[in-house]
Amino acid sequence: MSKKRHFTSKLLGIGLISPTLHYGIFARDWWETVSLDSKDKNVVFIVPFRLYMRVGCNLNGKDFIITVLQNNKNIYKPGFQCTCENISSKIEPYPSTAINSCYKEVFGTKTEYSGIAVIGFEDEKIIQQLRNEIEFFPIFLRIEKLSVVISGFGYSSKDGYYGAGEGFTSSFITRYRNTQHLFLLKLEDDQCIIEIYHNADKIEQFTGSTPDDVWKKVGIYKKFSGSHIFGITHETTQNLLQSEAVTCKPDEWNNHEKLTKVFDRHIKSRKLPNTMVNWSQLFHDWYKQDSSIIQFPSILAKIYPEDYKLQDKELRAWRAMFKACGCSNITPFSHEESQIEFWSRAYNDKADRQILENLYNAKLLNIDNKKEDLLWESFRDAINSNKRGQNGKI
Repeated sequence: MSKKRHFTSKLLGIGLISPTLHYGIFARDWWETVSLDSKDKNVVFIVPFRLYMRVGCNLNGKDFIITVLQNNKNIYKPGFQCTCENISSKIEPYPSTAINSCYKEVFGTKTEYSGIAVIGFEDEKIIQQLRNEIEFFPIFLRIEKLSVVISGFGYSSKDGYYGAGEGFTSSFITRYRNTQHLFLLKLEDDQCIIEIYHNADKIEQFTGSTPDDVWKKVGIYKKFSGSHIFGITHETTQNLLQSEAVTCKPDEWNNHEKLTKVFDRHIKSRKLPNTMVNWSQLFHDWYKQDSSIIQFPSILAKIYPEDYKLQDKELRAWRAMFKACGCSNITPFSHEESQIEFWSRAYNDKADRQILENLYNAKLLNIDNKKEDLLWESFRDAINSNKRGQNGKI
């Protein structure tokens, strides 16, 4: 029996974790499950192929460098390129393919190296470096012979969501229309979406009120519910979802530790771009202001760089954060009419709701999406002109 080859690899560049890729459509391809024997026990690690990471390894007396890039045939998947001196492989879908093809070009002979071993995924020190400061690792499950990957997590108490909520994302690959397709489930606050991909192309989309409802519309694996086949009701998932609820009511906003726990669950865990500054000040200012009402999303301008364009997933995450912090959406008009929202931190928001409804019905609110500052100014002027204050009468 031949001995297992061991390599001395060196991490030359740690690369980065891309939320769009590592937690996106083909998240499953950006992570490797590695099993190592450590101190008389077997330890399993989920290790990322970090974008632009570079690993060096000496093979047969020459230095080879492997770089992780985006796959040029499917930009949502990783690609691997191996270089030795002035010779480089094509961008390949697997590290082994890149290494072995480059080796053949350099030495003129064929060999079979384990790409995972060469790039250091059998070196616990390199593994720990690559895993450092990662807040959420995808969950890999085996359900009905399907490899299910949960790449995003969110919590709610909504009926039919089984504890999952906004931000929860799960996928699997199976045969559909005579070829392999990826099925991606995304939970939003007001709907569930299933997207079907063939390679990098989205070919179909379904929406429904719950994971079970939307899965029925797909028309395959009919004997299984959507919550089951996407891993929501799996024991591992439920143990995480049913952990202690994390909330922080307005009179607790000065408790930074508690507020941070809510932030970590609803914002940090969703792998959003880390561009915000002093986010907790938003809540402190809101609590101190005379009015309990704020305008959303313009309130977020306080903590994001000037001209920053907020993505839909960021807005959804902040809505979930506000709800967990005891706030409520009291907007008196629909999203079809305007994307602007009003939120209240009042424990009993009845008076705030009535004020906004009265102002809206009296046409004292300018709800032009392009004139948010004017809207907010008109709202404050209307509040100031309300001599009876927040009793709901104008």
